[in-house]
Amino acid sequence: MKISFQVPGQPIAKARARHNPLYQCPSCGRKTMRRECKCGKTDLKILAVIPMADKDTVRYENLVKAAAWAAMRETFPAIEEGLMTGPIRLTAKFYFQIPPSRQRRLKEGDLHSQKPDLSNCVKAIEDGMNEVVYTDDSQVTQHVTGKFWSLTPRAEIEVETLL
Repeated sequence: MKISFQVPGQPIAKARARHNPLYQCPSCGRKTMRRECKCGKTDLKILAVIPMADKDTVRYENLVKAAAWAAMRETFPAIEEGLMTGPIRLTAKFYFQIPPSRQRRLKEGDLHSQKPDLSNCVKAIEDGMNEVVYTDDSQVTQHVTGKFWSLTPRAEIEVETLL
């Protein structure tokens, strides 16, 4: 099995996981995300740690999910389950917008060696395809990746089973 698709727009890297504590005041019992209660107490107890998702990352992963779903349905319309099984090779090419100030020095296809990190870009793509193309991104056993400059920002993705 093999599918190919594009994710339009500037590639977004997977943001680092962030967690915020939820505190409770021992005096008045209020719950807050701040280190100081409204009653003025600062000796708060941590109730829980809440994971905070980056909005840009979530939006981009949903865009990847939509593009991958469309490619799966177009390539394999008869398959009901639709998920790839076994080891998978992921080919991902990320094309970043050439800034107007650098258009004289850079041309289409030049290597992009700035932030964001390539590995974080790949992670956003892998996570976006979970449960759409494959069951889990742990199935990806090979990567072929690269970052390039372009006048048309996008991510070009190809996924194929190795068995």
